[in-house]
Amino acid sequence: MQDRHFDVVWAAVHEAFVRGAVLGVPASVRRCGHPTPGTDNPTPGTKPLADRLGPVAGAFIANFLQFLFMALWALVFGRMIMSWVDPTGRNRVSSFLFQATEPILAPVRRMLPQSGMIDWSGFVVLLILGFLWRAF
Repeated sequence: MQDRHFDVVWAAVHEAFVRGAVLGVPASVRRCGHPTPGTDNPTPGTKPLADRLGPVAGAFIANFLQFLFMALWALVFGRMIMSWVDPTGRNRVSSFLFQATEPILAPVRRMLPQSGMIDWSGFVVLLILGFLWRAF
């Protein structure tokens, strides 16, 4: 029963990506690759990235950026969790997460005012990455 459910969900996800629904590509572009005159035409200069680069290149870049932001978000979130579990960083996972996320968190930490024992830089970076993740 579980395999059947997985197949149905996978087919729906695959169909959404193939049609470009997840990327916000207009319906006329999804159908044939070129916009139909008079439909889904935004004002000049405000075309989405997928429309300006073509459907295939735009979809690839948008998916790559979404994956990149998702991976960075997971790394920063993992570091925040590991800072509670292993604050000294003696574990291999903790040291990897620290080394991978410190170049992102250090500049944000320097811009934020001192707030005692709480490091707000992780929360700020998660908010920014979440916004960028959903923007693409």
